[in-house]
Amino acid sequence: MKSNLAKASKLLVCFLAIIFVVTGCGCDKKEEKKEAPKVESKVTTLEDQTIEGLKITGFSITYSEGISKIVANVENTTDQEIKLTNIGINLYDKDNKLIIQTAGYIGDSIAPGDNKQIVSDVTEDLRSAKKVEYKIAR
Repeated sequence: MKSNLAKASKLLVCFLAIIFVVTGCGCDKKEEKKEAPKVESKVTTLEDQTIEGLKITGFSITYSEGISKIVANVENTTDQEIKLTNIGINLYDKDNKLIIQTAGYIGDSIAPGDNKQIVSDVTEDLRSAKKVEYKIAR
């Protein structure tokens, strides 16, 4: 009888120990609130331009978490479909020094009067850009 009581006591202690470990011992520990990472962001906008019948407006660069996001609106101002492979984007700093050459994609053509948007991510800080030049690649 003593032996069964000892075994039952040991099983009860093990069971309670497991419950305490799984439930956190009944402690009211609150998780520390983590501060949201600080995001450095800046929007740079550059001038609108029309090149070969494509009006490019609203060009902007947003920098966040090490990524520059380039966004621009493209409108075909002609009465004919324009076929292209991409729009080359050259960005220059205040000293007219080339920062980067990249490409914006809007599909292989744009219909007359149609609007499309370029969205391109670059893993470089482009906030120093002061001038943009476009080249239509066919």
